[in-house]
Amino acid sequence: MLAELALSSGLIEDLALVLCVAALVSVLFQKLRMPVVLGYLLAGLLVAPLVGDMETVRSLSEVGVTLLVFSIGLDFSLRKLIKLAPTAGLIVLIEVGLLVWLGYLAAGALGWSPRERMFAGGVVAISSTMVVAKVLAEKRVDKRLSELVMGILVFEDLAAIVLVAVLTAVAGGVGLSSGDMLVGAVELAAFLGVCVVAGLAFVPRFVRSVTALGRKETTLVTCLGLCFALAILARQAGYSMALGAFLAGALAAESGEEKHLERLIEPVRDMFAAVFFVSIGMLIDLGAAREEWPAVLLFTGVVFVGKFCGISVGAFLTGSGVHTAVRASLALVPLGEFSFIIASIAATAPGLGGSKLLPIVVMVALLTSSIAPLLVSKSSSIASRIDRRVPRRMQTFETFYRTWLDDLGRSRHSGSPWGSVRTLVGWILVDTAALGILLVSAAIFQDDVCVEVARITGFAMATAQLAFVGGAAALSTPFLLGILRCSRRLGAAIAERAVPAASEARRELAAPPRRALVACVQLLVFTAVGVTLLALTHPFLPSLPTFGAVVAVLGVLAIVFWRSATDLQGHVSAGAHVLVEVLKSHDDPREDVSLDGMQALLPGMGSFASLRIDDGSPVAGRTLDQLGLRGLTGCAVVAIARHGGGVIAPRGREQLAVGDVLALAGTPEGLEVARRLLSPAARESELLV
Repeated sequence: MLAELALSSGLIEDLALVLCVAALVSVLFQKLRMPVVLGYLLAGLLVAPLVGDMETVRSLSEVGVTLLVFSIGLDFSLRKLIKLAPTAGLIVLIEVGLLVWLGYLAAGALGWSPRERMFAGGVVAISSTMVVAKVLAEKRVDKRLSELVMGILVFEDLAAIVLVAVLTAVAGGVGLSSGDMLVGAVELAAFLGVCVVAGLAFVPRFVRSVTALGRKETTLVTCLGLCFALAILARQAGYSMALGAFLAGALAAESGEEKHLERLIEPVRDMFAAVFFVSIGMLIDLGAAREEWPAVLLFTGVVFVGKFCGISVGAFLTGSGVHTAVRASLALVPLGEFSFIIASIAATAPGLGGSKLLPIVVMVALLTSSIAPLLVSKSSSIASRIDRRVPRRMQTFETFYRTWLDDLGRSRHSGSPWGSVRTLVGWILVDTAALGILLVSAAIFQDDVCVEVARITGFAMATAQLAFVGGAAALSTPFLLGILRCSRRLGAAIAERAVPAASEARRELAAPPRRALVACVQLLVFTAVGVTLLALTHPFLPSLPTFGAVVAVLGVLAIVFWRSATDLQGHVSAGAHVLVEVLKSHDDPREDVSLDGMQALLPGMGSFASLRIDDGSPVAGRTLDQLGLRGLTGCAVVAIARHGGGVIAPRGREQLAVGDVLALAGTPEGLEVARRLLSPAARESELLV
């Protein structure tokens, strides 16, 4: 009895020490406007020599992880995922796939084992929801950027749950050179399927009935019980508790009471999450961190390059525009919660070298989180500089691509076109899955099959291997061609709705925009497919040949896209000639010219508006580059009418003057914003970027 009391007393003392130091450091970091998570890590460094029972604190930290992931699950809903999948979902597919692959390569350059490389790829792939959300709130970024970043974070969290489940199995000893990985994937899919089907039949209804009682403590206890019950079930099945907690949160969210549940769970979650981050700080070996500075700098570089390339390319191809895409990539640099969770799994797994990974991850998170506020503050000017250097044909494509996607979003019609789109997406997923399984299976069983072929045929081993590679390539070709063919048909189906043509004459006029849209959809689909295959096959296939094959196909598609963008530029220039003539023929110089009829005459070029530069306008004397109008509104100045002639497809260095009449093309919302920014009442601070 006395021993139990002593143990209890020691636990209370350790917990009091951890929470008190965490509270003080948290207050200090908030005063300094730094991420509180980093303060908790510092608190862990401070209290580590003073804590008597590290194992108990680590056990309590598991509660924090479980509750943190449960609250993330509450933020998921099937409706939200379906709504965000065409944009944020594709961006995350490209971004996470690229970063997992780059992290794996970076760890390989350091001489790490294949299992350690997989964990390295996982820790650099996921941004910190806490840090990013806090920075966005403090910097008060515009709504469009905030919605894009938060949508990406939703799918990043979903990807993180998958990574945690897979890496937990890897830490448990699943082999990388046998069929165990395939068997493990099937078992994971079966576990998730059973939990989701059974959970949807029971959990939402049960949660609604408990919430209807109107007792907060009863609802809270029920949520906690559900969370830990599924967490334990997942652990008993051989997966991480985080996976079970996420499933519990996602199932509870289907009750429609997720906001109420999140408010109840938040204080408990935050307290135990603080204990988790402090426990991570306790595990940091400062001596090891100093020795691993080359690795810290390498992985920091991987995060910056991977986030910038993956998110910028993905966001551009999904219609966000260069300016918004670049700003989103800079906002999502900080690493955080799931990186620590993945690193802690490695740290507790035998033979994984997690002790060297954890301090590296913490230092990378410290660097990326510390610089995040500065990056967000400077993101607009950085994005503007990059945007101005984008080739004109790509700037033109960007403007009209956004109008096409806007028209698609406005469409509320159902019918065969959208049914065919869903069918084609399904076939692309099937072909991608089949291609991935074929490549991984070929890599896993290559040695056994080649030995058997050499024994039966009497061929030399090198000949048998060459025949095997040729056979695998032949079997893969139909699936690759299927992806390319379906992506082209998908682009054609989308173009049919985005740029409709009611007559043969208009069909000819709509051909250049349609070709550009089809080429972009093909490039987007194969970028997502190629990067996903790189991420999934990197433990099994040689990196260089696989990367070369993906780049070769992407290069061909990029050339096709570039040529279609060139054709679109010519189409827009021809339309700009018509716009200039219309503007010059207007008699009253005091009124804007109505261009409402031009959309029917020039299909695929969006909505049109004319804006006159009057006396007192702050834009007079400015160049188009200085205005940054396309980045701010998504609209393009396709022509300028002025005394003595006009300017067709003006360049960024074109200077505006009083009396100029601008012909703008873009979405209706973007044109309204442009009218406000170009009015005499506009503030110069709104225009200069």
